[in-house]
Amino acid sequence: MNGYAGSLKWWGRMVDLLMVETRPRPDVASRPQPAVPTGHLPPVSTRQPAIEKLAGQPVGRKLKIVGFTLPADIYQRLLEMGLTKGTSCTVVRYAPMGDPIELKVRGYSLSLRLAEAAGVQVSCR
Repeated sequence: MNGYAGSLKWWGRMVDLLMVETRPRPDVASRPQPAVPTGHLPPVSTRQPAIEKLAGQPVGRKLKIVGFTLPADIYQRLLEMGLTKGTSCTVVRYAPMGDPIELKVRGYSLSLRLAEAAGVQVSCR
């Protein structure tokens, strides 16, 4: 058989094979199922990443911008410099006195005052 009729025959065999594989086996169905421990952590996919402030993050940590709690003018300035929601960044270093902080964002270095960095919400990637 060639063409359409041959492909239907092939698909029919595949469906038969799949149906055989999905039938419950009697020896497996009769086994007792393990009890789920109480107080266990939810799966990783359902946990939300911790949201932290950008200020105070250790050097070398890779972060993702998740939000801002800044006045409108400072927020607009950071947007213009490429610090937008969803952007990845890395903490490069702190100045000797602790202020400002240097970040690697979109391939360039960006320095922020700690007061501005405290208004940027991040999560670890």
